[in-house]
Amino acid sequence: MRFNPILRFLKLTILFLCVFGGDVAIADTAPLTPFPDNTRWTAIGDSITHNGWYQPYVDLYYITRFPKQKLDSFNCGINGDTVEGGFNRYSWDIAPNRPTVATIMFGMNDVSRDLYAVGKTGPEIEKLRLERIDAYEANLRKLVQNLQRDKASVIIILPSIFDNTVEIKPAHYPGLNEALGECGVRAQKVAADMGCSVIDFYHPMLKTTLERQKADPQFSMISGDRVHPTVLGHLFMAYLFLKSQNVPADVARLSLHGTDATVSALTNCQVDQAKVEDGKLSFRYTANAIPFPIEHWTSPATTWAPFVDDLDREIFQITALPAGTYQLKMDGHPIRTYTADELAHGVNLATESKTPEARQAQKVWNAYKTRLESVFKLRTIASVERAAFTPDIPHTTTLQQIEPLLDAYLKREAGSPWEKAIEGEIKAYRIAKPQESQLHASMDASLQEIRAIAQPLPHDIELSRVPAN
Repeated sequence: MRFNPILRFLKLTILFLCVFGGDVAIADTAPLTPFPDNTRWTAIGDSITHNGWYQPYVDLYYITRFPKQKLDSFNCGINGDTVEGGFNRYSWDIAPNRPTVATIMFGMNDVSRDLYAVGKTGPEIEKLRLERIDAYEANLRKLVQNLQRDKASVIIILPSIFDNTVEIKPAHYPGLNEALGECGVRAQKVAADMGCSVIDFYHPMLKTTLERQKADPQFSMISGDRVHPTVLGHLFMAYLFLKSQNVPADVARLSLHGTDATVSALTNCQVDQAKVEDGKLSFRYTANAIPFPIEHWTSPATTWAPFVDDLDREIFQITALPAGTYQLKMDGHPIRTYTADELAHGVNLATESKTPEARQAQKVWNAYKTRLESVFKLRTIASVERAAFTPDIPHTTTLQQIEPLLDAYLKREAGSPWEKAIEGEIKAYRIAKPQESQLHASMDASLQEIRAIAQPLPHDIELSRVPAN
């Protein structure tokens, strides 16, 4: 009987659903912990990493939650790439970052989408499909071997989904998403064999998508091409990444007695000068972190997973207050009112947009987005050079050296569906390449600025009872 990877995947999925109720266990792989100080994290992948937001969101969590910690992150995604391409560009695009930790997420291009077009069937197509998945596994092993040789710990990310079930017009590719699931099965085997860790994007994204499509057939966390996650999808992926690392949920947590200002408990914060005077509770509060800056338009993604409860809690608990309503001020500015009962149970200030910490976190995010402009320009340089070079041509360093290769690249792609896009990318490359050194320097300088903005600041807290009407 001919081996059918899609049938194998479906059988495994049924087994997972029966045993785990839809939550797939990643067994026999290295456990995950939060990134330690002085980590150099390189995210290797295709366009989902190149143009994506899951890495910036994870980076942003670390900057705001551990502002004293040093984490240098590097985007090594390239549009249209495969794990074989990642292996081929290792020496000039990945190794120079000197990663201590590397994440690898491929699959979407490895399976060759055209092999799953409607009408593509038969033994020869099945053979080609299996060859592509076999090549994915073999090249993944080679890339992991390179990274481990250079002393990097490796995290393999199971690929994000191809949404073949959302009710939209672009063509379906029957079996493509199942092929990505088989890539995930192979990735887990590689991880178990080679001592890597695993983060699962595939199964939680598929489970959440299918559940929500029962009520809304047009729901998707993937864009209209069925391939690339939306920004909301990337926030969901970042949630999965961080939860896999078992990072702390608390920004900070405090518990005070409301009538005598005694401190009951503190987590990741300090309280000084606490007192009750003229019926007002006041104290100087310094958290060792700031909230994660969730923009209002991304908040729908936080309903797909308990992002706030699991990752973004800054809990103020004030007990023993007389019944009534109380106004909370920070640095003299009203934040909102709470009942005594709400305060006794604990309120989450990380969800409040008016706090000085929320404004500080937004400044961090704004500065980070400016940094990303340099990141994306550098990825354009890497993307064009990966496409224009052939393996036997040394990696060049100047625009003048590569110009003949750019012309040859354009000629090769003349008449292709991607010709206009390639012309635009090469135009951007010609602008960015002479600025390459400055772009690297700008990235380094902006990261220092971002870390400075994120440093904890003390805030004066005042809680006073609102007079009854």
